[in-house]
Formats: sequence, C-alpha cells, structure tokens
Amino acid sequence: GVTSWNEVLNATSNSIYTALLECTEYEFQIKTTCTDSSRGFSPSYIFKTKGCGACYDLTYCDVNGTSSTTEWIDTVKVGNNTIGTGNNGGWLIYEDADFSFLPNSTEFITIIPGYSGSFFTENYSVWIDFDQNGIFDASDKVINLLTNNGPVTGLMSIPTSALTGITKMRIGMIASVSGNPVECPINSAYGEYEDYCVYIGPDASIGENNQSDISIYPNPTSSILNISTQQNIQQLTIKSIDGKMIKNINNNQNFINVSDLPNGVYLIEIKTNTNLKILKFIKA
Repeated sequence: GVTSWNEVLNATSNSIYTALLECTEYEFQIKTTCTDSSRGFSPSYIFKTKGCGACYDLTYCDVNGTSSTTEWIDTVKVGNNTIGTGNNGGWLIYEDADFSFLPNSTEFITIIPGYSGSFFTENYSVWIDFDQNGIFDASDKVINLLTNNGPVTGLMSIPTSALTGITKMRIGMIASVSGNPVECPINSAYGEYEDYCVYIGPDASIGENNQSDISIYPNPTSSILNISTQQNIQQLTIKSIDGKMIKNINNNQNFINVSDLPNGVYLIEIKTNTNLKILKFIKA
C-alpha cells in the first residue's frame, strides 16, 4: 500500500537487509537484472519481523489429530474477561493478548464446552510458557486435569519467576474416551485445543468488563496514538515489549504523543475506571 519502495540493486543470494522495524509486516518483490529478461518484478511476498514477544516469535509444537465435529471449546473466561470462539476445527490460535496476569498471583479460569448433540464428559488441561522458551514444560502446566460434561473452573498459579512479556497459553480439551490432554497431541482424539497470547507483568490486571471496546489508532503511528473507548481513562503507560516502563500519563485523555520514542514495537497499558487493557503498537 506504500507508493515508495526501498530498492536494493545487484543483490546477491542470501542478501541481508537491516533497516527494518520490529514486529512489522513487510512486502517484497524480486526482479532479475539479466539483459535478456523482460519479466519485470515478481509477485509480492510477505514476511514479518520478530520482536512481538514469545507468543508471536517462537514456534510452538503443533496440535494434530483433534476432531471437533461433536465437541469443542466454546468459551473461555479468565477473571471477568470472556472470549467466545465456537468450533474452530480442532485447533484455534488466538493472537490478541486479551488475558493478562500478575506474577506471584492466582486466577480462576472457566472453560465452557460446546456440543453438536449429546453432552460428553471432557478432560481439560492448561499450560502457560512462563520461561518463554517455546516449550510447554512440566512446570508450565497450570491446570493438571479437570473433568466434567459441562463447564469447568480451575485455579491457575502464576509464579514469581514468570518472565515479563507476551507468551503463549494452551488449553486442551479431550473427550474422556480419548484419554487426557497432552501439550503436543499427535494421535486422533475427539475435542479441541486453543492457544492464546497472554501478557504477564507487574502491572497486569483483569478487567471487570469485556475489554473489546478499547482500541488504538493509527497503528503503526509516527506521532499521536489515539485511544477509542466509552470508558473513562485514568492512566496511560507506555512500556517496552519486555515490560520496562517508558512513559506514564496520569490524567484523563484519549491520546498519547509517542513522537519522541525510537522506532520499534511497544505495549500501551490503558487503565480505565473498571479495567486495564494491554495493547501492542508500532512506532514508525
């Protein structure tokens, strides 16, 4: 969508281009320079740079073999924040970081199944990658096993040692006749898995209401970042992707000037009278 392009002439194989922003999608095309070539530029290819946090940058194990034709994860509630997803074919990757946790805290999670017919008994487990290494270790299992033929609620413990930033939470639901959920399923089973990007940090909290009515624009931005919400804003905080505070504003305004920040990816915490929303933006 940008009319001006950066052109690299006489590029060699394994070309390296370093003037890129973190956590940003880029479009590129290739053209040969042979004297007898009249093909012009190739179709566009898209890639995304790293720097968005472990949940986006790391490659986690796939979910294989699950069938959600008869049962699936319909809704997930953490604190008072609710996300309804419905049937997603056995595996959902939900990339908005709508759930957030304080280190050294506990939080309830409720999982509501959906059925196409009879109510089957389901087994549930939950993992959060606390050390952000791309692996769901044994110590990352926050819900060991819950069983019911309807909604289940469990208590998750967030350790003090959990790294600050955006990491991945995986929820596994398997019909009891198929066994128990494992972190990286490979065998056929009835049920569904859902992956969520979650934020862990010292200022994180769960809102009293669904936070989907809070949004920011434009994103990326070079100067003013606007906040759209019907709630009363009490505080705006800009942090680096690893959770370090950069800028803090303690008054009721629906914008923040980020023109003085170096180009890159940041988090903005939006504290209202009822909750706290954490969103990612790019300063370009």
